[in-house]
Amino acid sequence: LGVSDATQDILYSYLSSRREINFTTNVLQPNYVPIDVQWSAYVDAGYSVAVVTSAVNAAIRNFLNPATWAGGDNSPATWDGTQTTVRVFDIASAMSQVQGLGSILSVKTRQSYPSSGSYSVNDIVMLGIGNLPIANNVTGNLLTAPNNAYSGLG
Repeated sequence: LGVSDATQDILYSYLSSRREINFTTNVLQPNYVPIDVQWSAYVDAGYSVAVVTSAVNAAIRNFLNPATWAGGDNSPATWDGTQTTVRVFDIASAMSQVQGLGSILSVKTRQSYPSSGSYSVNDIVMLGIGNLPIANNVTGNLLTAPNNAYSGLG
């Protein structure tokens, strides 16, 4: 999250003391863009619906985590300011890494604030400077495919 004014002043002084002459140093607070996600998919046979649902929601939250967005999970951590679009297919890709998740039926998003609006399959473009997505409401519907259901008959 954003830092205190005192920490921001210390950071600015540190960066300014190490910059080359005629270079401008700018420090700004991040602008968080809350994202709501609704998804539905099939669970693979033999997996718990509750466990897979929780894991998929966690994967989405991790993908939309400001700390890991646009290179934050690189070593060393970086930030690519050109990453300004939350893509629905990228969310689906993060979901697909969850063990036990079968076919993804739908992924819909919306920007929670300033106005929620309707969910859609469109990508979300984060306008402005220093934007970072953050997961807000993440809800999923995990279905059991009829051919995956175990009847006990042999």
